[in-house]
Amino acid sequence: MTVTVKDSTAPPCARSTWARSEPAWQDFSWDGTTDTGAAAATGNYSYAVAASAAGKAVSTTAYSAQQVVGVAPQSDGSVQFLLANGSQVGFSAIAQIL
Repeated sequence: MTVTVKDSTAPPCARSTWARSEPAWQDFSWDGTTDTGAAAATGNYSYAVAASAAGKAVSTTAYSAQQVVGVAPQSDGSVQFLLANGSQVGFSAIAQIL
């Protein structure tokens, strides 16, 4: 499995790779440095996850850990969870509670 970090204007700046024999959760955090160890430029970065088995690509699901900072009731009776990164998600978007 490989996680690639990039911004919208440059080639990928950091990659991390793990060898696993079975599907599993894999934690990943990026320290803001490139593969060369230099600090990455200020900007907005995204990540992509890719995996393979027996040399063939397999599907992956990437999750982002976020702190819930509030709950917003909706007019239809549901709630949206307010996340520390400023986004809102419904209950169905939550995969794990730590």
